[in-house]
Amino acid sequence: MLQTEKVGMKELDRHLGRILKTAQRMPVAVHRRGAPWIWLVTHGRWRRPDPWTEMIPAGHPLYGLREHVDARLERAADRYAALLGDTLPPGLLDLLLRATIYRTIHQIEDDRYFHEQLSYHVLCRWFVGLPDDFAALGRFVQEADALRYHEAAPAVLAELLEDAPLDRFPARLRLLRGSVEDAAAA
Repeated sequence: MLQTEKVGMKELDRHLGRILKTAQRMPVAVHRRGAPWIWLVTHGRWRRPDPWTEMIPAGHPLYGLREHVDARLERAADRYAALLGDTLPPGLLDLLLRATIYRTIHQIEDDRYFHEQLSYHVLCRWFVGLPDDFAALGRFVQEADALRYHEAAPAVLAELLEDAPLDRFPARLRLLRGSVEDAAAA
């Protein structure tokens, strides 16, 4: 389901920079006199909405996990950016964190295999959040691999996966939360 943000005209005037930063992650509805007036959306979302969402069944285990992770990312995106280095373009950190979670869940160590998954596996591409016209896939895989080994990554992953709906995953995947939390504590 598409997440949106709702703001009023006065708030738009006062906090334009923060609101535009939010609009890079999700559409923002600007309300005027209590009713939706205009939407702020990125060019990519306006030109080409996410084609993968309609293909993914809501009952799939990754669907619930993606919603959980997106909610956590929404609440603490700035903090995660500060922990992991805010040199990345806005919105890319969310993609990289979801890619790291996907790689960890499916125990994908090989970069070429992960590149192949992102290229041809619709469910993988949807979970990570890649647009269908994403061109720099090789560079993205390198960035995702580097993020896996960042010193703050275990703590961030543990926080993202705290209370995550992992019960529908195989038992070995449910252990992921514990192993990430153990790594974060070390």
